[in-house]
Amino acid sequence: MADYLTFKKSYRKSLAKEIEKLLDIENVEITRQFVSWDSFSFLVEIHSKPIYVAKIFKFPNWPTPGHLESVFELLSAQSISHENIVHLAHKHDVFPYGWQLSEFIPGGNAKDHLKRDDLNRDTYFRKTAEKLKKVHEIKLEYFGSLTNPKEQFKTYAELIEYEIKESTDYELASEFKHYSAVIDEIVNQLSNYLSKHKHFSATVVHNDVSSSNIMWNDGDPVIIDWVDALAAPPLRDFATLTYRKYHTVLPELEEGYGKTIDRDELRFHQFHRFLTLAKYYYETNDIYEFESMMYRAGELLERDIPFGCWN
Repeated sequence: MADYLTFKKSYRKSLAKEIEKLLDIENVEITRQFVSWDSFSFLVEIHSKPIYVAKIFKFPNWPTPGHLESVFELLSAQSISHENIVHLAHKHDVFPYGWQLSEFIPGGNAKDHLKRDDLNRDTYFRKTAEKLKKVHEIKLEYFGSLTNPKEQFKTYAELIEYEIKESTDYELASEFKHYSAVIDEIVNQLSNYLSKHKHFSATVVHNDVSSSNIMWNDGDPVIIDWVDALAAPPLRDFATLTYRKYHTVLPELEEGYGKTIDRDELRFHQFHRFLTLAKYYYETNDIYEFESMMYRAGELLERDIPFGCWN
């Protein structure tokens, strides 16, 4: 993450001009800015009406060229609603790492609805699981990257081994060295589980399903931001929905999904998520979230059941 785009105030004006040029229109306004780790994202209004969402990418070759196109082709084949990208470029004279323009999805994200209590939490989890059930019907014959053959594996164990190396390849500062024991134990938990469980099914997974990545469009959850999508076991998506949850949400997820969620496998995927997020937060200097991941991973080590359930 050494190459990182620093935001400039002039980007707003440049973005408006670029959209006007692209669409041959006038009166483009760049209004609300959204929080995003990998882009500077904005609401685009025309004649004071929200029409598009624009993103200026922060990192080179991210999202991976061709990745989103591949994901949306798979989703469209299953008639799964998704964001419609109008323009995507990985290079630009003003925006070094490119930019993207997609159609605005009305309704607002689920996170805001949940905060305002105008979306029932049980309904949110049930309907999200219903949507994931359709996504997970997209079966694949490999694990890993959807576009890069060098990062595709025959078994899930091979993918996890690769991801463990990626997620532990950093040095903790002296004041955080005590977390090394937690990281080592997470790796042991992952290895022990894989030594006993060999067979996993590969489906398309979003890999970052959260209320901020779900637009609540007239009662229909539309999952957005598929940049992390890959071929993996379906319960990996449920780990992202539960790894921060102390209260039980599995009954609603199981109702929407139409099947029982294996608690042991879910716990395994939650460990994996703590491991990968710990590195991300540490390297982006978000020490609060890094320590939060370590603390919750430590709690999970003391539990026989995953987060998100009571039994």
